[in-house]
Amino acid sequence: MREAEQIHVFGLLLIMIIAILFAFIRDIRFLLWFSIFNIIMNLYPIFLQRYNRNRIGSVLNKYR
Repeated sequence: MREAEQIHVFGLLLIMIIAILFAFIRDIRFLLWFSIFNIIMNLYPIFLQRYNRNRIGSVLNKYR
């Protein structure tokens, strides 16, 4: 789970950098739409994986 979380963090940062660069080249609206897409595709899974990791950890600790 930590690897998947790290991949999403890397993707989040990479896409934000690309979106900022394209916003300067083209239009600032591009940054807005790409940021919304980026949050849905990367930020939400990061939080979900952290939440699930904590839940799985607590269940595993009960049975140890």
